[in-house]
Amino acid sequence: MPNAKAVFGDPVERGGVTVIPVAKVRYAFGGGAGSGGKEGEDESDQGQGAGGGGMVSASPLGFIEIREGRAEFRQVTDVVAIWPLVLASAVSAWLVLRGLRRLFR
Repeated sequence: MPNAKAVFGDPVERGGVTVIPVAKVRYAFGGGAGSGGKEGEDESDQGQGAGGGGMVSASPLGFIEIREGRAEFRQVTDVVAIWPLVLASAVSAWLVLRGLRRLFR
């Protein structure tokens, strides 16, 4: 359900420190449709279609730490989110090196 608990988890308190987990939640939905067959074709060859789907994705962002009356957000690194950047950098480096190799031939 889309509410604050989907983003902010239950607070945990230990030794005078309260920690509230924080996440990024995404909702996505899609749908489709269809149509009939081509003109002049037999009625039994009519086309049909329909479809739909949805997804919910949650990933950790960090936590809010409350200590001695002060609140501070501490970010956590999501290693999975870095992979597209690493892959794009590797492909870019390969293309540049390939172009330099052809240039200096």
